[in-house]
Amino acid sequence: MKKIIILTMLLCMGITTETRAANCAKGQWLNGSKCAVCPANAECKDGKTFKCNKNFAQSGSKCVQTTCNKGQWMNKNRCEACPANADCKDGRGFACKKNFTQKGNTCVSNTCPKGQWMNGSKCAGCPANATCNDGKAFKCNKNFAQSGNKCVQTTCNKGQWMNKNKCEGCPSGADCKDGKNFVCKNGFTPSGNKCVCAKSMWVSNNKCTACPANASCDGNTFKCNKNFSPSGNKCVQTTCGKNQWMNKNKCEDCPSGADCKDGKSFVCKNGFTPSGNKCVCAKSMWISNNKCTACPANATCNGQTFKCKNKFTQVGNECFCQGGYHLAAASGPRCEPCPKNATCDHRGNVRCNSGYHLSSGVCKKGEGMLNGTTSGGCDKGYSIDTKNGGCFKCPAHAKKCRMWNDGTIFADCQEGYEWPWRTKKKVLDTSRCEKVGKCTLANPC
Repeated sequence: MKKIIILTMLLCMGITTETRAANCAKGQWLNGSKCAVCPANAECKDGKTFKCNKNFAQSGSKCVQTTCNKGQWMNKNRCEACPANADCKDGRGFACKKNFTQKGNTCVSNTCPKGQWMNGSKCAGCPANATCNDGKAFKCNKNFAQSGNKCVQTTCNKGQWMNKNKCEGCPSGADCKDGKNFVCKNGFTPSGNKCVCAKSMWVSNNKCTACPANASCDGNTFKCNKNFSPSGNKCVQTTCGKNQWMNKNKCEDCPSGADCKDGKSFVCKNGFTPSGNKCVCAKSMWISNNKCTACPANATCNGQTFKCKNKFTQVGNECFCQGGYHLAAASGPRCEPCPKNATCDHRGNVRCNSGYHLSSGVCKKGEGMLNGTTSGGCDKGYSIDTKNGGCFKCPAHAKKCRMWNDGTIFADCQEGYEWPWRTKKKVLDTSRCEKVGKCTLANPC
């Protein structure tokens, strides 16, 4: 009623009102007395008002977003993808998943995978000597303590001691009971990081022990001498000296015909053939001065050495008859008993006694025979009888004489004497020395 009265009064006063649109066109809305374009993110169905879309709310004549779609969140009135490791359920904010913590607009891990730990905001490998079970922190193992981001050893295991933050085996001759220090046992003396015995001994089974053969000791350990190597608590020979080789852990002289350069084995020289532990030549030869050599006379060879035959004896590198025998070359050769009335040397020479001469291997008695000659030589004033054997006496006044194979005698006469010669005309040979000029062709003797 009041509205009608007021309107009537206005009309009477000559005041008119602006005509209001009843409805706007499709896609518009009535903003006061004017039609306006439908706001973004809104619907204008009745031509009068607008209705904000889902996730939007009216703010004046606009639609502002208040909620985002699934998998998004509202960041300063803007929708953004849900951060990694987060859940965006209400379309407005995000919630970090388990083991993650919000940092700004992100979710950072506050728990690491197994075997890692959270170092600040980053995962790091589990420190040495530690365990990382919860993915957040690390726990140092037994005998270790945390120092910053590390685990340092503070105590060692049984049978060990702490040497400059490192565990070492308990020194020989010591006890390590607390896992930190060592204490030398009775009979041992501390020396640096060791417990030592007298310098002539070494530590074996925690006892001072005599130094092994072929080794030197320093009171703690032993060192094998040159050419020897340790084998348990001993030093065994592994290399031999010059011109030797190793035969079943024993040093032997280098075989004949071989080179032993490495002190361990031998190599046969050119011309030699290995045979067991030897270097041999052909069986018809033997080794002399490291060379294959022809077998000596009256010997048999095996390619390495020679052996004198029966009744022969070795003298140097030759074979001669034994004492009391002589070499009868014409019969073999072979060794035969020394003739009676003679002596025989190792070379087979027969020396007839004085007054005997050698004939057909027998010492025969004869005048003028010289004692000890190999051919039955004659005494002074005698010469060998080549026809009858033995010795014959040189003619008077002869300095020396000899007999030709036909029995003819010739003499070298003393001064003032001469030896008559036979000629084709007459025989002047008298088999004696005559005075010079006594015998002539005109007046033969």
